[in-house]
Amino acid sequence: MSTVTHLNPPELHSSPAFSQATVAEAGWTLYIGGQNGTDREGVITGGIAEQTAQALRNVLTLLAAAEARPEHVARLNVVEIEATAALG
Repeated sequence: MSTVTHLNPPELHSSPAFSQATVAEAGWTLYIGGQNGTDREGVITGGIAEQTAQALRNVLTLLAAAEARPEHVARLNVVEIEATAALG
């Protein structure tokens, strides 16, 4: 049976509902959960550009916590939705 390691680095907001990322030891695959523009306190600030930059910094933090680098990423999906469009 393979081991699953949950990554919740202190630089990111901690949630009791989910892990920020997991590593499946069977083939060493890192799965990063959906990231948003929250800082380590869970605060979202700024417009879409600042929030997108923060979300990508969060991804880099998770890669570093797993001792991986951006060049190790096989797939990255980015979805941006303007709040007014989502509510409309």
